[in-house]
Amino acid sequence: MLETANIRMDWHRLLYPMITKVTQCVCAIKPIVTKCSEQQYCQMLNFSHNNHDGLVGRFLRLLSFVTIIELQPFVDFILTKQEILQLFMSSEASFKHHHSYKVGLFEHSIEVAEMTYQNAKHLGHSDVECQTALIAALFHDIGKIYPALNMNNQKYCAGPHESYAFALLSKPLGELGTLNSRIFSMLTELLAAKPYGHKTRYAIEHVLKQADRSSAESNYAKIKFNTLPSHYYFTKVNGNMMYRLNSSS
Repeated sequence: MLETANIRMDWHRLLYPMITKVTQCVCAIKPIVTKCSEQQYCQMLNFSHNNHDGLVGRFLRLLSFVTIIELQPFVDFILTKQEILQLFMSSEASFKHHHSYKVGLFEHSIEVAEMTYQNAKHLGHSDVECQTALIAALFHDIGKIYPALNMNNQKYCAGPHESYAFALLSKPLGELGTLNSRIFSMLTELLAAKPYGHKTRYAIEHVLKQADRSSAESNYAKIKFNTLPSHYYFTKVNGNMMYRLNSSS
């Protein structure tokens, strides 16, 4: 009996720390505060091909980070403009380069927004800069859906998507311009096309640009290796060698 009691005590000592940690983790989980209704959520799952519920959750989480009142019109805009949201969630990001598949634009936009926001936070940018950069990153390529929306062209069509983005975002941009001219100035600068030799006015522009490039180049490399066996660690792209490392390397 004494041995049994000792065994029970040993199990208690082993399990108690584990149960405590699990409880702490569960208590640390925070709900995503969103204006999205259950009906809208179901619609978004339908908009994203093959029910990419993970992407939808990440998208709503990003929107929940936007707490500055002046930026709320952009959250309301994307959640209420059903036709725009559907195209944003189902379109390609490019013709043959990165994220060149259905839902690619949505995936790329989320990746850029996540990296931009988190990197800006880690680098100590203010809340207003982090949230403004998040909005800019999330919608930096939304102009790519303009041909499908206004020109009856359902296939990816190259064009001045930065200019198209201003056309699509005219309503929330107009509201922002009347509410806060400084945030408006930063956001429009981040969204605008950059001519050769452009000198950045905002340090956070570098954070966004690096996130955009990282998402694009990482996805491009994955696409190039997609059709190759897992043990292949190099391939040739446009005459240049591209390498990778994986668990079997």
